[in-house]
Amino acid sequence: METVEAKKHLLLVVFVLCLLCLHYVYHLTTGLLDLDAGRLARSQNPEGHATGHLDPGFLGFPGS
Repeated sequence: METVEAKKHLLLVVFVLCLLCLHYVYHLTTGLLDLDAGRLARSQNPEGHATGHLDPGFLGFPGS
């Protein structure tokens, strides 16, 4: 029969493994979401990658 200390140790090991799995899944999903956001930005801007800068618009004619 297992002792109380052995059960506590097993519970601690399982808890730590669950935390590690959650940490891994969190970073995996946020990384995939970042990739999707970049892909979406590129698909909406066919002239190149998204820079995060706004287009300044019409600034006047050259030489004026």
